[in-house]
Amino acid sequence: MRWISARALVAGVVGLASATGCDSATGNKEPRITLSASGTSVALEQGASASVTLSVQRNNFDKAVFFLVQGAPEGVTAVATPLTAALTSTTLEITASGAATPGTAALQVKASGEGITDQTV
Repeated sequence: MRWISARALVAGVVGLASATGCDSATGNKEPRITLSASGTSVALEQGASASVTLSVQRNNFDKAVFFLVQGAPEGVTAVATPLTAALTSTTLEITASGAATPGTAALQVKASGEGITDQTV
């Protein structure tokens, strides 16, 4: 078996310049999310899968958050379930087929939602 290694680069902030609501601690009215992951490196054998937890801290944003993962090599898929307004974490499932291209890849996670600017991290 050959090993596939993937690094998920997921720390970042998404925001919008104008909105309603107020963060009482800072007075900031800008809706935004902060995205983090339970781990930043995953090693997979061909034919195996691994999960990484994506967490979203919400600030003045209560709508759905969608994820698009880019940078997976041939034979590797990475999918994260969208978050509904009430949820703050989801699972990024990374799967390597039996014919996945061996090597290291940097995955990028793009978070998007209504009323915030798409951001790739």
